[in-house]
Amino acid sequence: MNLPAHFHFCSRRTVEFADADMAGIVYFTHFLRYAATAEQEWLHALGVRFLAADGSLAGGWPRVEASCRYRAPARWQDELRVALRVREVRTCGFSYDFWIFGPRTPAGAALAEGFCAVAHVALDPATGQRQKTPLPEELRRRLLAPPDQPLPGA
Repeated sequence: MNLPAHFHFCSRRTVEFADADMAGIVYFTHFLRYAATAEQEWLHALGVRFLAADGSLAGGWPRVEASCRYRAPARWQDELRVALRVREVRTCGFSYDFWIFGPRTPAGAALAEGFCAVAHVALDPATGQRQKTPLPEELRRRLLAPPDQPLPGA
């Protein structure tokens, strides 16, 4: 996956003790959690609310596909940078690529990189089942905007 110059969203996080094994190396599944946390921060910044005003679930964002390629380890107390970039926007969902950078990687080299496809669902009051639902138009517009964030600290 080629590293773009700009992203739709970038965040930082510090590796916690609980994320690492006794050698201080991050367990591989946490890279997907780091990407999912950045995605949640990004959607929140775009105005998506996961709970309705009454506290009920406002909808859902299930992952329908995810992959991650690991290039180098992250370690306890590393400050990581997670960058997201929209790949595709569809009627009822979107997909994005992600990159995770660490303090010991050369410029432009990621510790991990991956892809995630997300569906938008809502509860159908008639059936009580979750069903694919079109993205809200304002969110669609924002997802389609050109990426404008350079990688922090690069």
